Amino acid sequence: MESRMVTARTMEDEAQAASHYLRWMKKAFGRLDFYEKTHADVKEFARRRKLSVGALKLLDKHKEIGIIYVQTDNTFRRMNEEVVTLLAKAIYETVTVSTDNDAENKWTSAFEKFREAMLKCYRETLAQDAALNIAFEATARIIMESSLRKWLADLRPHQQQYRDDVVYSLSKELSGFFHHLRSKLASEVRFDDSLIVETFSRAQIFPGNLEDIQVNDLRATIRENGLPAGLYESVHKFFVSSLSTEFERKLIELAERKPPTARRDIAKLLEGPPFTVSDPGLVKLHRILVKKAEKLISDSIPELSEVESKLKHGEKKLKTELVHGLEGLNETLSRLSSSQESFSKLSTETKRKLETLEEALNRNFWSIGELKRRQAVLLEGIDNARDLRTLNPKELKDLISRGEQPARISFTKFTEELKLIKQKHGDGLGLLSKTERDALNDTIREQVKSYKDNLKIVKRKRESTRLLEKEQELLLGLSTSGPGRLGAKRFDVDELLRRYLRISEGLIEPFCMSKKILSLFKVWPPESSALSIEGTSLTDEAKYIGEELDYRRKFYRIQVERTEPEPKDKPLLEIQENLDLREAIVENFAEVVTVLVYDIRGSTFMGKRLKNAQIESEIRNTFNVAMLKAAKRHGAFFLKDTGDGGILFFSGNSKEIYDLNYTTLHNEKKTSRQFTLIDEAPELNPSARAAEKAIKCAQEMVDAAKTFVQTNFAKYPNWFRETAERSIFYEGMTYANLPPQYQRIFQIGVGIASGKPGRDLSFGMNSFGDPDITGVLIRDANFYSKARDPRRSVVLCDGATLINFLLNVERFEPTDRKEGTTELVSPERSDKFLTDEVMKWTRLKEERKGFRFSQFGIAIERIGYQLLSGEKLVGKLDLAVREENLTINKFAELLDEKGGEIKVIYEILPEKE
Repeated sequence: MESRMVTARTMEDEAQAASHYLRWMKKAFGRLDFYEKTHADVKEFARRRKLSVGALKLLDKHKEIGIIYVQTDNTFRRMNEEVVTLLAKAIYETVTVSTDNDAENKWTSAFEKFREAMLKCYRETLAQDAALNIAFEATARIIMESSLRKWLADLRPHQQQYRDDVVYSLSKELSGFFHHLRSKLASEVRFDDSLIVETFSRAQIFPGNLEDIQVNDLRATIRENGLPAGLYESVHKFFVSSLSTEFERKLIELAERKPPTARRDIAKLLEGPPFTVSDPGLVKLHRILVKKAEKLISDSIPELSEVESKLKHGEKKLKTELVHGLEGLNETLSRLSSSQESFSKLSTETKRKLETLEEALNRNFWSIGELKRRQAVLLEGIDNARDLRTLNPKELKDLISRGEQPARISFTKFTEELKLIKQKHGDGLGLLSKTERDALNDTIREQVKSYKDNLKIVKRKRESTRLLEKEQELLLGLSTSGPGRLGAKRFDVDELLRRYLRISEGLIEPFCMSKKILSLFKVWPPESSALSIEGTSLTDEAKYIGEELDYRRKFYRIQVERTEPEPKDKPLLEIQENLDLREAIVENFAEVVTVLVYDIRGSTFMGKRLKNAQIESEIRNTFNVAMLKAAKRHGAFFLKDTGDGGILFFSGNSKEIYDLNYTTLHNEKKTSRQFTLIDEAPELNPSARAAEKAIKCAQEMVDAAKTFVQTNFAKYPNWFRETAERSIFYEGMTYANLPPQYQRIFQIGVGIASGKPGRDLSFGMNSFGDPDITGVLIRDANFYSKARDPRRSVVLCDGATLINFLLNVERFEPTDRKEGTTELVSPERSDKFLTDEVMKWTRLKEERKGFRFSQFGIAIERIGYQLLSGEKLVGKLDLAVREENLTINKFAELLDEKGGEIKVIYEILPEKE
């Protein structure tokens, strides 16, 4: 295991990181599967573009989290929203040739303030970590896209014709602006912006998810780069159709060459490119599968008959061999009583015959076993083939369906499609056949005709023809002077391919990648309307961000105005994860066995004051029966009553072992146990819930001790005669007014220790034949049970118990957290509420002394060390100082600088009111 400084806090951190609760939080808020796939797509894009490894540093760091949270202040958010609105209005006025310069003046005035504020904010973000450049620009882009969406939604019908030009010009302006910021900062800070340059800088800003965006939404960008959007889409669909046809051909060839033998194997045929199968292809594929299934059946039935025949013969031969061997043995044994042959000779002959019989039986059994295995394979294959033969075309379509081939370009699949197109036709698309080039020429010719027809229709409606004429001009620019087939005009297909490739590689693919990168980020707090914040998933999300991400410095803040300075003592570097330690913790503590020892306080004092052994025994027995009931309810093995306490343990099979060892008899007067001797002690099974059961049992024992006075009030005049004359009236009942020293008799100390069966605890029978346990856990639990507090019962546990509890419990949080009350939080207050909530959870985790488990009504707080050399409990410690030289072994046990084992001790307390 890698050597690092280890502390009790480190152990707790890694236990939390491996816990069920954190896994649930990651699943709820992290989108791990989505992040993994998207990250792989971006990484592959970076590899093809030959970008440096450092460009993906931030994205790589969050693979295990599944999301990148960035918090912004209201000023940053409002500033980016306003600049998009003002710039869009100014561009609109320019595009429509308006004489009103008000929008332009507002934009010019706002831009200077925006530039200075963004430059300062970008500089401060890079000062935190140079890899945050992509987080800064992604966050700004997400906010800008949201603002643009609102502006576009407010456009009136007659304004929609200018939408594409406004969006294109706005994207170009903002791309230039961010390029200016990076150029300015490059002389001050060293950072890698290659991924930004290849994605954000080339991509149009457009709101919406990638799957909802269509080619026409990028119409102006595509047009400015040499092709009408309609022609570009037609060319891409031509290539995709060609790939799909080839995929279908290879699929049918594969089905012919290596057909599936069962329905479940059909989907494996589709592993690979994201294409669908046409209806004619489905019919052909169905015909092949049915034919192959019939052949499989016809080939298998004769072989099955032969195998079954051999089986019958083998079984008959086995029976013959067995009978023959037994007859030979009987003959030898019959001569045993004869005095004419020596016993040694008969023994040798018997041994030889037994060996011959054993060899014959083994040979026959192996042969029969092999035949039975082959029989089972053939029967399963025939059943699967018969099922496959009944498959109809509709069922086949459902089995291999990937949805319909989209009528338009799917940007979610675009990058993979482009890669396959270049693999088939070459990086420069120069490997097209003459037939394919002719088909592309016809595509251009059809587009030219379509534009002519559309222009006539638009002119008749007296609508603007500006965009149609501009795009028709691009089409005609592809024409060549030579006449074509059937007198049609020929077009420059090579130029078409160059423009298609330039748009695909320089615009569309970067746009798709920029959208994928943005999908990995989430701006915090999210946009919200008035809602009940407390008790919603937003508060859980804030807790997750604070406790896990901000605590580990994987939550980022972009602020224009800092409302409060960063704490001077807060480390700037992230808290390093120790994955080796985490693995060791899971291996050693995910499943444990747990020992609980309880000690009755003041039992010696009681004996001296009572001076009556019979009454003392009655009191102790009555008290221990209450403890036994609690133990049984939680599945413990109640090992022994020590008189002034008891010992019990919890394992995966402790209840079963207890039931196996004891018969419990119940009647109105008493409860007793009758021991049942067993031949061999069973092994203890570790359990994920051993610590939880012990803790719940300890809680119930403490509660039973509290109520022991009330429960047994009627017996007090006999038990404590000197107090019989004194009483108090409380809640309608009269109780003996016991002096404090008598009240403390019914407090208990509980010690809980956990570990591995075999290494830390062994179960077996002692020399008297009674069940018993041995191991370090009994000594530890007994030691913890001696802790005292004059005011109350005390429950202590070791670190192994806490860690097993943390790993498997459904929910926990740092101590000193009080439940909020449900309130209606306005939009204005919700941002501050959620921002403060994150900070609160971060500080709670940083300053924690333990954990709170609300569903159990307890808190568990760290109180000190157990030094095993002297078994001395050290009280409140300055752990930050005392733990400087601690290390850890392969069993995840803490060791001091001299190699001595140390255990951290925790106290289990009732939850604070």
